[in-house]
Amino acid sequence: RRKLLEVDWLLRVARLGGPRSEGSASKMLGCYALLVASLLASALDDSGLVTTAAAEYTSIQYVGFPVQTGYNGYLGKNKLFYSNANGLGEYVGLDDSDDDIRARLALYKEAVEAALPEVDASSTTLKLFMAPEFFMRGPTGAYDIDDPAFLKIGDAFSEIVSDVKYADWLFVSGSIIGSTLNEKTGLYDTYNMAIVQKGGPSTERVSHFKKYISSIDFLSAQPNQEGAVVYPNMNLGVPLDGPTTMQAVVKQYSHLAGSKAKQLDAKFGVNQGNSSFTMAGITFCLDICLDHGYGVCAAELDEEKAAGVSSGLVQAHLVIAAGSPIEPQNVRVPPGGSAMLCDGLSNGAQHVVEGESRDAQMMANAHRVEPGVSRESLGWDAAVLGDGPHYAVDVDFEGQVASNTVDFMGDQWKVAVNELYAVQKYRGAAVDACGVMRDDVAKMQCYAKNETKPLVYVFDTTPIVALPETMAGVETTA
Repeated sequence: RRKLLEVDWLLRVARLGGPRSEGSASKMLGCYALLVASLLASALDDSGLVTTAAAEYTSIQYVGFPVQTGYNGYLGKNKLFYSNANGLGEYVGLDDSDDDIRARLALYKEAVEAALPEVDASSTTLKLFMAPEFFMRGPTGAYDIDDPAFLKIGDAFSEIVSDVKYADWLFVSGSIIGSTLNEKTGLYDTYNMAIVQKGGPSTERVSHFKKYISSIDFLSAQPNQEGAVVYPNMNLGVPLDGPTTMQAVVKQYSHLAGSKAKQLDAKFGVNQGNSSFTMAGITFCLDICLDHGYGVCAAELDEEKAAGVSSGLVQAHLVIAAGSPIEPQNVRVPPGGSAMLCDGLSNGAQHVVEGESRDAQMMANAHRVEPGVSRESLGWDAAVLGDGPHYAVDVDFEGQVASNTVDFMGDQWKVAVNELYAVQKYRGAAVDACGVMRDDVAKMQCYAKNETKPLVYVFDTTPIVALPETMAGVETTA
């Protein structure tokens, strides 16, 4: 509205001056006003909102909030196990979806505000904030996508990040889980999506949907919870004999189409698919957990490179997850480019910069992991990934960017966090102290006593590197 008023005022000034008015000063004032009004008007999109031109960012600073978003299961030495609900596990969240969504977004806002005084305030540094997979899912495992409370998430998220103080920020919402009951099949179609939005008054926003369902994305059963979304009542894109076959089949999230796709495009941002996208003048790629292990975005970029339409690289490869490390084989960045992870299970927040020489690159500083078994990669299914080998970047790799932590939740943090995300037990002291215990009950009690307090991780600033462009088969520096 303010920008529209500015355009109107400038046009009024232009009418008083301009080429036909008498006096050079009046002419210059009128022409200047008309020019500025035209530039402002050209920045208005179809909805009347202002799309600000991207600043020339020369560096990027990652801020991660890896709150542990796993449901009430527990992490053993390798695999997940469930002491709750007779060994079946249980979802956690507030009973009313509107209350649940508001509480999770309030926590997101609080984390962002805590990071604000700790970041590089320069207008040439883009601050990138990410929350993990399953940041928003509700007490039944997924929100009803036709629920008015769910449809308001996009606007509520925009309200948090649109303050002018966040003009040089970019936000990833963490993933949002939705479902709808398919009347033809009687099964739930499920969706795992995230919003990516430029902060401040910009209207740059896209949505991204996960492709593959991991065996730990949902529970196999949920007693005493009416309407819970669990594997036996889900459309997995493949016949399923029973929960025990979960790791043995490739499962995919439903494809959103028709009026519902248009509705979510309007509410959450246009679905950008699985390839790269440009925002704030920077080229990104986003994978959600298992998609990264499978190399979904990497495959799209490889196809682009083979077709000669791009270099096949991005400036920053983003991963939000609940059980995925950074897999160097599936990162597509040039030397100096960034891979950034926000994991809500065991890996936390990481920012890794690709090295120049072969010995300094991620792949030369990685160790092998076993999908679905190794603690770092519990969100990866062996059925999808095949025999491997698969890798995770070493924690002592020199390309790991240093970070500081921000403790913002106070002494009563468990009251707020545990009603939304269950006990914070998948990382740190809890795993070290309790993971080797054999008795499940004792282990559960141990985890409850050794929770890991959620922190915000503010990483050091790193340069943004240019991408090579493919022009007529010749690579040049952009």
